[in-house]
Amino acid sequence: MSIKKLIFSKHSLVISLSWVMAGLTSYPISVLAESTSSTINSPFLITQSSQKPKLDFSSTGRPNRQTDAASRGNCDGIEKKELTALVPKDGGLTISEYPIFWVYVPNDLKDIRYAELVLQDEAEQKTIERTRYTLQSTPGFVSVTVPSKPKNPLEQGKIYNWYFRLVCNSGNSFDVGGTVERVSLSSAATNDYQSLLNNKLWYDALNNLGERRRRNPQDPTLNKQWADLLEANGVGLERLTQESGFGTVVPQS
Repeated sequence: MSIKKLIFSKHSLVISLSWVMAGLTSYPISVLAESTSSTINSPFLITQSSQKPKLDFSSTGRPNRQTDAASRGNCDGIEKKELTALVPKDGGLTISEYPIFWVYVPNDLKDIRYAELVLQDEAEQKTIERTRYTLQSTPGFVSVTVPSKPKNPLEQGKIYNWYFRLVCNSGNSFDVGGTVERVSLSSAATNDYQSLLNNKLWYDALNNLGERRRRNPQDPTLNKQWADLLEANGVGLERLTQESGFGTVVPQS
């Protein structure tokens, strides 16, 4: 073989190997690019990432007494809607020293003599607050605040029982309620409604949304959030999602 042919043969071999190496190098890059593109454009993954986790307050504490165990909780005896505490299935949390509780009152004002809020220290079985209220305006969703007194602030980590009692002109009485525990969180973690939800603060989230809905009862966004929150309690509060009335209470002197 001539020297000229030998040089040409070696040159051809070098070129062939270069093409092979280039192909091996570029192949995984193109595959990676294709794979990345298909992942980004996947409608399934995009749909999954846009979904918010469903609200769930069904197991955040101790069992509650949402409706009166002995009756329909209706002063006139007509079985319509019950006197109902707006509480989750197994208790609720708050960051407030003087929390606000919400109940649904179904009765006409003429049937009601007064309402009463009772707060008890569960461990000591001791009543630390008992206040009577007069209901005003149309019955419906009512918020009741624990009076701000030096003996009343909830201590962190303790369980309290609360009861809302309705005393009727007929002499019948009905009470509902739940448990509440005060926890400690930074203000940054609880500065808006979504943060309250994320931290499972039922009473604070309910009051935040309830007051905004009271001021704007026709707002579709607030109504949807209200329905979602009531459905998240785990005990069937969704039956009240279509109720739009709000009542008020005034402490009796």
